[in-house]
Amino acid sequence: MTENCTKLLKEWAIVCEALGNGKQIFIARKGGIAEEQGEFIVENREFLLFPTYLHQNRESLIPSVLLDFELSLDSEPKDGKLHLKYFARVVDEIKITHPSLFNKLKGQHIWDESLLQSRFEWGSEKALTIVVLRVYELPEEIRIPMKQSYGGCKSWVTLEKPIPLPGGLKAALSDAEFFIKRDQLLKSM
Repeated sequence: MTENCTKLLKEWAIVCEALGNGKQIFIARKGGIAEEQGEFIVENREFLLFPTYLHQNRESLIPSVLLDFELSLDSEPKDGKLHLKYFARVVDEIKITHPSLFNKLKGQHIWDESLLQSRFEWGSEKALTIVVLRVYELPEEIRIPMKQSYGGCKSWVTLEKPIPLPGGLKAALSDAEFFIKRDQLLKSM
């Protein structure tokens, strides 16, 4: 694992929490409007999760996480800082080219199937990238000033100065739990 981190991956705050507490082990990406090539590319294999609040909405989530969603809205920082709680490592990248697989992923994520479908359909290429992540909770939240350059519809943020990662990262899932979930995900593909 890296000792310093310069990359942040933007993801809905509710999804960051689901990754951080082991409810799901992957993200589903298409690419932001401001992505350089118009598609999502894994720029780094290790990064901190940057929780975002702008586009997340209750209609895009399964009913069982709606209370968690409301709590995530209440926890949006008001101090002008990013609150970073989770470190992630990419384990697998899988490109989905047929939407029939979304039904097979039920129970393995917190999104409503309609969100996956709309992300799949967006843009000229009908595909979606599933990125399997091993997620770790930081022993203490890292707070850094939010800068205007971090905004916009882009997936990745590069920090001006590296953030030293503390020791004592706690895995969201044990090795056994993670590999059971990963095997289940890969078998459903």
